[in-house]
Amino acid sequence: MQSSETRLSVVVPLCGALEDFERSIGLNHPMLARAGIELVLAADAGLESAAVALMQGLPLIRTTVVLVSAPADLHWSARALNAGLRHCKGEFVLVCGDALAFVSDVPSQVVAELSRHPFTVLLGRCAQAPVARWVNAQSVSPVFDAVASTHIDPASLSGLTAAPRKAFMEVAGYDEQIAGEHANEDNLRIRLEAAGYGLRVSPQLQALHISDSPKVPRGWPDLLLNAMAYSPASALAGQGCMRGGLPEERAADVIAGTVPTERASPPLPSQDATPWAPLGSTRVCPVCYRYMHYQAVRGHCGLCAPQAAVAIQRSRILGVVQVRNEAALLKGCLDHLRPYVDGFVILDDGSTDHTPRVIEVEPKLAVHLRTPVVEPHHWDEKGNKLRLLRAAQRAGADWVLVCDADERLESLFLRHLRAVATTLGPVRLPCVSLALRELWDRPDQYRVDGVWGRKRVARFFKLPKQISFNSTSDLHGPWYPDEVRARGQFIATGYHMYHLRMIHAAQREARRDRYVRLDPDNRFQALGYDYLTDTSNGMVLNAIDPLRGYEMASAP
Repeated sequence: MQSSETRLSVVVPLCGALEDFERSIGLNHPMLARAGIELVLAADAGLESAAVALMQGLPLIRTTVVLVSAPADLHWSARALNAGLRHCKGEFVLVCGDALAFVSDVPSQVVAELSRHPFTVLLGRCAQAPVARWVNAQSVSPVFDAVASTHIDPASLSGLTAAPRKAFMEVAGYDEQIAGEHANEDNLRIRLEAAGYGLRVSPQLQALHISDSPKVPRGWPDLLLNAMAYSPASALAGQGCMRGGLPEERAADVIAGTVPTERASPPLPSQDATPWAPLGSTRVCPVCYRYMHYQAVRGHCGLCAPQAAVAIQRSRILGVVQVRNEAALLKGCLDHLRPYVDGFVILDDGSTDHTPRVIEVEPKLAVHLRTPVVEPHHWDEKGNKLRLLRAAQRAGADWVLVCDADERLESLFLRHLRAVATTLGPVRLPCVSLALRELWDRPDQYRVDGVWGRKRVARFFKLPKQISFNSTSDLHGPWYPDEVRARGQFIATGYHMYHLRMIHAAQREARRDRYVRLDPDNRFQALGYDYLTDTSNGMVLNAIDPLRGYEMASAP
């Protein structure tokens, strides 16, 4: 009879068709039909009955099928895996895809290594092959040898993650807010590593993905699309979503789990000769986006190089601001920038309130441009940018830092502003972009779901000799001129710019209505403007990390 002790739970998500899983379970059967192993299938509603029927035909594998009736969207896999993890009974857990056929004895290798090193996360090599190639070879091993890359780094490892069950519980499982299979897997590994579980890899832990369904190629991630999944601070702030007792999830034990010893595979070994080596994760610096285990420190980063040297001959940095009726916000904006810039170039675009007085008393005012008061007011975005940057050039600016009255730059960036300019000085027309954080409901939190987590602005750049905006749209165009667009080098950073005018619902509605008036046909933004107030699909709000804050005293 099978031992009552479950050493290993193998968790597999099932969504869509069952053909790939039928093939893989047939190939993996000898390694799963052992005492001490259970298989946990997290299946969508359309596959539950078929999965139960299939596994009843394989009585040597002790199986639990968990129904996951959540929508089959980009977040389904994380929800399914968390549902499977909640129903695991094993001391150790192996998470793998539904089309993975084990090439080596993966269950034995995992149990043996985790028994010796319980504070470890194990990763293995997975290769991909179409069904016809496996059929022709009639074996997974030669196909794996033919298609698998010998290069091993975090960007080449996906599909196999094993760790003690308590480790998954400690970090609350997968983060269900993160979209993308690889991003979710990487994010979990970063959080496990941060919790003290070292990553280890073996070239001999091997599996083959056999399917004709297209699979997103593995590689180093596009951090501008999902940077928060790879930042340690953001990953830990998000945590996982290991919620229990959801009504949509239930488990059914398919088979009692008795395994006749004469028909089972050899028992799980207590020792294994598989070689293992430590591996760094894909964690990145949240400011300069370097892979912290694989790339050198970057001098323009306030976290990685907080003491970066500043050149003896300083660059002249001027703050550039355009305003209209911003008396309530402008003083705070100038106050928070003043210690870090050499002067201000300010355009008053026809204000009718006390804005001109705020400008006139600014002690570092270099240039004050004025537009006459005209009713109705005409917004000339391109013309204003041209006037401001040419005035900054005449005032001797090497670099300009652009900030609206309702925006605040994070203090870390401002403190490191000179080092950024010095480090990037040799670069041809450098242009630094920042993450735009729209504050929501409170001044210390911002929205990150969907498009909100991907907004960026380029506001710190070296002035070119020629300044024009002929290639820029009339609305929502960038601040950098055409020559920077054509010849400049763009440096994407994770420094934050915070937007104050989205805190309150009334402000969000006013902003939406203003842009609808300016762009009623969505000519300048295909997305439109209703999203500015839309909360129908739920929201994800991040608290501002104390290390990444702005000067809140400058807010009204």
